[in-house]
Amino acid sequence: MQAKSSPSDFSQVGRIAFEFVGEDTVLQVNIFVARWGAYQGQEPVESEEMRPAWFELSEEYLRAHRIRGKLANGESADLAAVNERCGLPFASMWLDDPLWFPRALKGDKFDGTSLFEGHDKLLTLDLENADKF
Repeated sequence: MQAKSSPSDFSQVGRIAFEFVGEDTVLQVNIFVARWGAYQGQEPVESEEMRPAWFELSEEYLRAHRIRGKLANGESADLAAVNERCGLPFASMWLDDPLWFPRALKGDKFDGTSLFEGHDKLLTLDLENADKF
């Protein structure tokens, strides 16, 4: 594992193929959810491919994506605005991350394909439910 430690609860929730217009290369990314309350080995450390960071999700984000509880009666959520205030650095992440991230947090399994034009224009994101990996 890149973080040089092992979470006590670790499961794959998703898989996304990143395709780019005009490029033959397809990047296959496997998405895992890890519970780091207890881990084996040393505390997660920076590696060539990742820099561990911890973020507190806002209660608004959790409610808006129905991760914990439900929206109050008559309450609606502007998800783009909620995502900006959620506590996660979506502005420095791939453009499709805010779209699949709530599913990963819920533990919903999914398989998908993201089509990009360059690295900064998301054309499509197709997600399908998956039973297992």
